[in-house]
Amino acid sequence: MEKFYDDIDSAMKQCRHNDCVLVLGDFNAKVGSDTHGGITGNWGLGAINERGEALTEWCIQKDLCIANTFFEKKPEKL
Repeated sequence: MEKFYDDIDSAMKQCRHNDCVLVLGDFNAKVGSDTHGGITGNWGLGAINERGEALTEWCIQKDLCIANTFFEKKPEKL
């Protein structure tokens, strides 16, 4: 998992300072329903897991947010 985040970091270093950066993918992470200072919203699911902790910490370091947690979803879409 650490190599995965290192690879994303390497790709992001190729972006210019003023580029809009979107990191998309299935991280197999549950970030939970608690908010984390603008990184996650009110609509996360369940309890945070180890991968969710790693993703949240990485987003904090990179000043990114986990956008799908900012939007309420229908229960059948969770």
